[in-house]
Amino acid sequence: MADTAVLWHTTPIMQIPESFISISRDGRVAVVRADVREAVEAVCFEPYLVGEPLSVDGGRDTVLRFPLPDGDGVVRRYRRGGAMGRIVQEHYFLDNRPRRELTLTAQLHFAGVAVAEPLGAWWEWRGPWVRGALITRLIAGMDMLRYLEEEPVDLMVRLETAGRAIRAMHEYGVYHADLQLRNLLVTEDGIVILDFDNARLYSKLIRWDRARNLLRLRRSFQKADLPEDYFAALCTGYGELDWPAWLDGAYRLKGRLSDRLSGRTIR
Repeated sequence: MADTAVLWHTTPIMQIPESFISISRDGRVAVVRADVREAVEAVCFEPYLVGEPLSVDGGRDTVLRFPLPDGDGVVRRYRRGGAMGRIVQEHYFLDNRPRRELTLTAQLHFAGVAVAEPLGAWWEWRGPWVRGALITRLIAGMDMLRYLEEEPVDLMVRLETAGRAIRAMHEYGVYHADLQLRNLLVTEDGIVILDFDNARLYSKLIRWDRARNLLRLRRSFQKADLPEDYFAALCTGYGELDWPAWLDGAYRLKGRLSDRLSGRTIR
């Protein structure tokens, strides 16, 4: 396999596409797609006056839904989780997450990878701290976890489609930082991969990182107590990728230890 010969990564320089324009006002910077400038700009600079809250299952983000000329958009504020989130809720030290995620999502979208359609982002600095939000088009659908729990008749086909979508993301060189069932959206037309916060883009994604992404996703199936053949169907769609037996065993052991510590029972 060609991937096994690559033992290092090179990181391409990511540029915001020319179809986006930059706007500055009162210390805040917004980058919006030119064809939807009016609607997106309003949300960037008046985020609490435009739109309505949108419920997101299990999320910690502040999400706002707003109208577009041809549908709806979504603004997702960046929020910290865990212990750090109790101290600093929405500021990040020297880390412009909105710009980075917008740039990567735009590149993936224009390359034909199944991601949410990016419309813009805004951010503002306070000394070395930055906060902001990402704006995308609202997609009608259901996350993969809820979809599988309903056991629809076409679930194996959907899982294979998800595998192909993940393969396309990997072929582009992207390592997803949180590849799990809730970040796979089942739509009428197929599968959309969500949440590229902290994702990394490389000129080539090595076999090791592809395997780590898929094994982390497998853990998401296991935690939901879903049948093993569900994950096998996704791998069928993904295509050939062998991972070392020791890596497979390490992820299984890590999962069992986590289950024991949490008191969870997995069949």
